[in-house]
Amino acid sequence: MPAGYFVVPMKTYNGFVGLRVITKNEDETSVSKALAYLKLIRIYSLSKAAAPPQSNSVDMSNIVWDAVARFDDGFYTSLARMIGEEPVQPRDAEMVGMLRTFGIDKGKEFEPDEPTRAALKAAAQEVHAWFMERLVTYGERYWPEGKWDVPVPPIGPRSGFT
Repeated sequence: MPAGYFVVPMKTYNGFVGLRVITKNEDETSVSKALAYLKLIRIYSLSKAAAPPQSNSVDMSNIVWDAVARFDDGFYTSLARMIGEEPVQPRDAEMVGMLRTFGIDKGKEFEPDEPTRAALKAAAQEVHAWFMERLVTYGERYWPEGKWDVPVPPIGPRSGFT
């Protein structure tokens, strides 16, 4: 391992890293130094350490990032792109096999016909409705007198934490 590296093993080809530098004050010099520091950080495969590529950086200051999941047929287009780009993990082999039944497969263009697209859109809307219903009716209160819910069943051993 070369000195000065932080290793983050990944099982995918694509990675996303969000970084934020907090300055002591917001004067132009401090902000410029912080941005220059961020541009020194590179993210790449260790196999490319001899000639590291430039990382793709996007300055998100003053940009609203819409990360809301869209429950429409566009989800499947995005899923097909991901299946095409990323390695299939052994644990996902069964699901990837099921995706082939409606045209999502590694190395193939995803071009569903209209009936398939309509069915996928309906499925996405059904899942959205299911999530919305469970959001308010499922789970347990984190604190009995509070309003915070844990929207998943408890997993792992119970602790004495309250």
